[in-house]
Amino acid sequence: MDASNTPTLHPGRISHGYLVYCIISGILTLLSVICFALRFYHRYRSQDFWWDDWNIMGALASGIGVFIINILISLPSIGAAGYHIWEYTSDQLIIWAKLGLVADVLYNLSVSLSKISVVLFYKRIFSIDRQFRIFMAVTIFVITGTLLSSIFGLIFSYTPVAAQWDMSIPHTMIDTKPFYIIIAVVNISLDTAILGFAQLKVWGLHLNLKRKLLLSLVFLIGAL
Repeated sequence: MDASNTPTLHPGRISHGYLVYCIISGILTLLSVICFALRFYHRYRSQDFWWDDWNIMGALASGIGVFIINILISLPSIGAAGYHIWEYTSDQLIIWAKLGLVADVLYNLSVSLSKISVVLFYKRIFSIDRQFRIFMAVTIFVITGTLLSSIFGLIFSYTPVAAQWDMSIPHTMIDTKPFYIIIAVVNISLDTAILGFAQLKVWGLHLNLKRKLLLSLVFLIGAL
């Protein structure tokens, strides 16, 4: 047999790409934990907890879950990710697919809870009027609907579900590309609406131009 056609065995070590990815993810996760701890401490001192705090706590917990799963996916003894597909055994691919599905669900949960937390946080800093109440209700409704649709699509895109990690099972599947394009467009639209609403509120305040620009910059940085 030609040596070039011989399947390559998995090298049994964390790939360089996943090592870099896990280091960067670890740093960002640590920063998130520190920021949350400072926020939680401030709320504790002022006894001012509200639903925005609990939502961001759920978002952080989900984000930490994603980080842990990515570590498991990268470990050679578990997911062993980062190499060509032909370097894996079928058992390794099954583990990788299962962990990847859980990570995707937790990621969507984390992002959605973060958005809901931001919308609820607006209630702390902006005057509450009919326009705001409508915006808050509609936005949270759309975020929740998008989250449920994403999770449902992730889990049930294959029938039966087990076919996602075992392709030997006879199955049917939906065309996921248009589904996820729609989800992406909705998420981008939500981000734009949430950020845009804050900008409208800022520029409606009775402040001088410099302070309005600084506040706008704060919200723009927060959006990153």
